[in-house]
Amino acid sequence: MKTAFLFILLLGTTAGSNPMAISNMYKAVYGSNVASVKRNMATVIVTSRIECGHACNVVIGCGGFNFRTLETGLRQCELKQGRTKDSEIQDEDRVTYYQNEEQEPSVISRDCLDLQNSGITASGIYEVNLDPDGIKPELIEVYCDMDTDNGGWLVLMKREDGSTDFDRNWTEYRSGFGIYSTEYWLGLETTHRITSNGRIYKLRVDIRKFNGYSYYAKYSSFSIDPEIGDYALRVSGYQGNAGDSLNYHNNMKFSTLDMDNDQADSYGCAATYHGGFWYNGCSDARLTGLYGETVPDTVIDGTTYQQGIFWSTSLGDEHPKYIDMKIRP
Repeated sequence: MKTAFLFILLLGTTAGSNPMAISNMYKAVYGSNVASVKRNMATVIVTSRIECGHACNVVIGCGGFNFRTLETGLRQCELKQGRTKDSEIQDEDRVTYYQNEEQEPSVISRDCLDLQNSGITASGIYEVNLDPDGIKPELIEVYCDMDTDNGGWLVLMKREDGSTDFDRNWTEYRSGFGIYSTEYWLGLETTHRITSNGRIYKLRVDIRKFNGYSYYAKYSSFSIDPEIGDYALRVSGYQGNAGDSLNYHNNMKFSTLDMDNDQADSYGCAATYHGGFWYNGCSDARLTGLYGETVPDTVIDGTTYQQGIFWSTSLGDEHPKYIDMKIRP
């Protein structure tokens, strides 16, 4: 009777559920022993995946969870009993993660192509798993372009209106910044994690001028090194109509205003051009510079430095209205 009462109580929990209260309800009925609870310990309505994971963390005996959005719009969290080789419940830090056979696409998707292959066809913000082979999913939000060039592209960065400041330090470029709906940088660490998951990724750069003309550059191989290697760029296999402006940057380490890894002798490229990038000495491509159709030059110690975003092989001295970087296996 206690089990049935508790299950009904949890089913009726509203979106404002407090996971600690859920844990306390379990403790009130079972104390520290939940061995008699069925494998599906409880189903609750939550506000987010994070709240669902928190609920599992604080409920003794929970070894995993399933999170899904129902047709009604409510977000359902199923708490799963932990399983071990001898099928006995162990304490929280020893239980194994239980993955239901009916997993959400994000749990098993490494990138946007996986999501597309699972049936998702609309461009938008989705979750992918940085550690699909791990004990628990490591989910992050990304923007997927399901329209360009047959879709399945995970967008690493986007510029379109100048609303986001790209003159940032190393920590910010490592972690990411901006807003998906306008301008953003996904993050060097996330990009490294994705491009080192065992798959070979292609890179596509789409460029649109203020007069409406469009160009693209596509590379058959793209990855970046881990942070210990300063996130060095590895890119090759160009094709497209924009010209190969990234070749000059291949094998270059990433530089920011506070981390000068470029090949220029007398000045720091990132500080001079107001944006982090894989500078050589300095750039044929600069996607993180100051935004605008016309951007004033900077004069330092009598030397003039052309500012702005550019892709030299197709734009020359012009600046684009739109430019992005996106990857796909």
